[in-house]
Amino acid sequence: MAFSPGEFYDSGKKVFDFIKGNIYQKTGELSLDETVLTNAFNKSKIILIGFIKVLEMLLSSTTNVINFLFRYYRRFGEEKSKFMALDTLKEIANGGIRDHIGGGFHRYATDVNWRIPHFEKMLYDQAQLSNSYLDAFQITHEDFYSSIAIDILNFTISEMTSSEGGFYSAIDAEAQLTFQIVI
Repeated sequence: MAFSPGEFYDSGKKVFDFIKGNIYQKTGELSLDETVLTNAFNKSKIILIGFIKVLEMLLSSTTNVINFLFRYYRRFGEEKSKFMALDTLKEIANGGIRDHIGGGFHRYATDVNWRIPHFEKMLYDQAQLSNSYLDAFQITHEDFYSSIAIDILNFTISEMTSSEGGFYSAIDAEAQLTFQIVI
């Protein structure tokens, strides 16, 4: 399933219109009160379920929802939001977009069961996911989440850092990699 630029634009416009209509008040000030956040939380339940089943799912969209759910949990103590985020992170870590051999995460899956990855790896996905797994570890103190974050960061240091000290923004799906373990 491929998306046209027009479809991306339309999707972005819907998000913008939602934010403008639900957060930006008539006074012209931003207001993130509990009602607005609760409405967004209720919508994120539907969005997250959809994300898990979407063909060619982009990780950056999911990590944004996960981070929102963690912040919602911290602010309002809503256990459902915490468990939604934690369960999603476990599914991502155990699925096919995680490179269980070479480390890091692929950009998206090419099947609805998240078993067949598109082999491209993006620096921003590694950064966002490591942050999400570290948030999960801080909340749960479960080593599972910290070990995933360490795996991501080791991969990033080993394979996405240039010899000059900068970072590569992506690894092409056809790139030849050499793996090192950094501890």
